[in-house]
Amino acid sequence: MQNLYMMATLMRENQMKKMVKEINAGLVSIEQAMVKYNVATREAVVDRVENFKQEKRREEIKRRAKTFSSNIPNRIKLAFK
Repeated sequence: MQNLYMMATLMRENQMKKMVKEINAGLVSIEQAMVKYNVATREAVVDRVENFKQEKRREEIKRRAKTFSSNIPNRIKLAFK
């Protein structure tokens, strides 16, 4: 039973990500997205869009930190030459 709940949750989350991508691409307005994805309020859609943007920023920061930390040994070598 728990698997069904998790599957439904993941499906809804994927729908919301798709909704945000369509809004960001300009394919649908917030009002159109509310109807298409069965979201009750405008605020819920705006919150999803903001959460998605924050998630993307966090991923970018993690990616940059990983790249920076992998370059540290090379930077140290260059500093002591």
